[in-house]
Amino acid sequence: RNGGLRLVVSFYLHSHHPTLVDSIINAKVLLEYHLAHLKEVEQLRQDKLEIDAQLRNIHGVNMGSMQNFPIQRRNDRGYNSDMEMGGGRGRGGMMRGRGRGGRGGGGRH
Repeated sequence: RNGGLRLVVSFYLHSHHPTLVDSIINAKVLLEYHLAHLKEVEQLRQDKLEIDAQLRNIHGVNMGSMQNFPIQRRNDRGYNSDMEMGGGRGRGGMMRGRGRGGRGGGGRH
């Protein structure tokens, strides 16, 4: 019953307004494309949530066994003692003076 009416309307639109029909068809194709993309994005989001949950479970198990080991901090590695023994080289060493070449005195260079 409805199929005959749709056929008549479709024939009428196609014969009198072909650009309108083409626009509707193009819009439908674009809509289907975007819906497929949204479904794919949603699936990727679900996959990410699942992976995140698995990682939390793995880290929870590993962190429980790692609690006995101290975390080594920068100060524990002797960072400052390396600078003291370096003879003034590197960060935190002795001041070189002003200007190029490390000459002090503020004279001409």
